Amino acid sequence: MVHAANRAIRLRIVAEVIADVATLPPLPAHPRAREVLEMHAEAVAERVAGVSDKSWPPISDEFVVALRAESSGDEAAVNAALPLVTVAANLGEVELMYPSPAGAAL
Repeated sequence: MVHAANRAIRLRIVAEVIADVATLPPLPAHPRAREVLEMHAEAVAERVAGVSDKSWPPISDEFVVALRAESSGDEAAVNAALPLVTVAANLGEVELMYPSPAGAAL
């Protein structure tokens, strides 16, 4: 029971951190990285709600590759990526707290 309560509290904190990302990058910046974030956010929501038994690779497997492919390395690209990295890190934490059924057996 304590474990479940701690997960719920941590989930709320993660949601608040993501909601509080103050400076969003312009919409054309990093479209593939944004797509990866959306896919993983949906997967996490389904996993937390208990409506999906799909197994997903960790967000880092796809997000880092997408971000590197889309980044020009200049200051504007780095500044646009920082909020996305914050969201990805927090989604990754939730993925660890709520593993997919295949990951739960490990």
